[in-house]
Amino acid sequence: MINITKETPYENGSRILKFKINKIERESPGYFPLLDRVADPRNVMDAFMLMEKESKDKENFEHVPGFVMESDSVLSMLNSDLTLSRQSRLSQRNEGGTFNGFFDFIKEYGMAFLIDPNLDRINNGAYRNGFLKTGENLLTKEIKDLLNKKEKISVSLLKEPEMMRKSLFFQINFKATDLVAPYTQIELKDVEGTLKNSIEMYNSSNELIRKFWKNYFPAIPVMCIRKNILDARPDKDGKRKAWESIIEEFSKIESPLLILKITDFSTKSKDEKYDNLKSFFQEIKKKIKKPILFLNMNEFSYILFRDGLDFYSSAMGKGSLKSMAGANLSEDQRDSDGLYYVLREMRNVKKRDLKKLPCHCPYCTPFSKIPVDEIETLDWRALRIKHYVWCKNVEIEHLQKELKGNSLRAALWSMFADSKEWKNFTNFI
Repeated sequence: MINITKETPYENGSRILKFKINKIERESPGYFPLLDRVADPRNVMDAFMLMEKESKDKENFEHVPGFVMESDSVLSMLNSDLTLSRQSRLSQRNEGGTFNGFFDFIKEYGMAFLIDPNLDRINNGAYRNGFLKTGENLLTKEIKDLLNKKEKISVSLLKEPEMMRKSLFFQINFKATDLVAPYTQIELKDVEGTLKNSIEMYNSSNELIRKFWKNYFPAIPVMCIRKNILDARPDKDGKRKAWESIIEEFSKIESPLLILKITDFSTKSKDEKYDNLKSFFQEIKKKIKKPILFLNMNEFSYILFRDGLDFYSSAMGKGSLKSMAGANLSEDQRDSDGLYYVLREMRNVKKRDLKKLPCHCPYCTPFSKIPVDEIETLDWRALRIKHYVWCKNVEIEHLQKELKGNSLRAALWSMFADSKEWKNFTNFI
């Protein structure tokens, strides 16, 4: 459970939270890596343990307080027979080296582990196979049969008590530290109806948790909206009610954390979309004071730190959101030619476009004298993920320091002005 112990306000609505997870105290802002089949947990664990071995200081990743995993990928990630490195201390402690070590790792480092039910994507063909692999561990028989037939799953089926119970128990079974309430997306064409569904699913979740799993109460709510909700700007006639209704309903919820998620939001979205997003978030902060985790968002999250965002989550080492580079490659191709994050330029580059590694972090240094095209596939796969999580921690550590000095605006401007990927973000600072 995430327990807030202190809040310190700064300029423009920004803040730093002191909070505890598993009795270990940390400070916001923070980055929650989204673990998936490309950026698997082994590499993240190895990254943390290497830093601990070198400095004997568990706070080297102070700004990585936890991890997120989507329910449709959990079984392939945590129930596989992939093993940890034989050289790792964790593997030695868990002889056999299965992913059971991941849970010990989470506890030892005082971290949160959240499983996103991800049910807003159950009708998305790209996610169908992942959901089918979970079988009746997560799905009711009726929903599983409909997915096999490639038929649409109705919200009424997702709201059924058995499906709700399965979604929550699935998280408990895989040792999530906090439970995320199942949810569906809120749509502009029927804000009232879809918002009602979302709130009802949250309330039903808490009823089940109170009855069966009191230690997990309350659940974490998810404000999941379609991108077109952002077009409902408060200053447009007849549109203000959409934003007000959504924010008002979620402001009534008492929980340790709010998750914000926007579906269909692409990295290639025009500046107007980002401007709308910033305005929407500012409206949220006027009413909702609890910590907020922005799920599956890119480095625009850094801009929102200045408006009071506390945490964000994105997939590691391959960009974020649906339009990520390499999305059309096979999994094997993504592994071998996976994207490498260039720290100061804040962009991902392909392996084939690098001659030598432009970084001297603890993970790149051993390969600094080797031409990139000579780095073995397995080494590259692990290296780029460890390097990525290190870069995110460095960036956020820098921004936190500037935030405390009331100079976050200038730091953001400098950071994005130097960025080849996100230079246009200077328009929102």
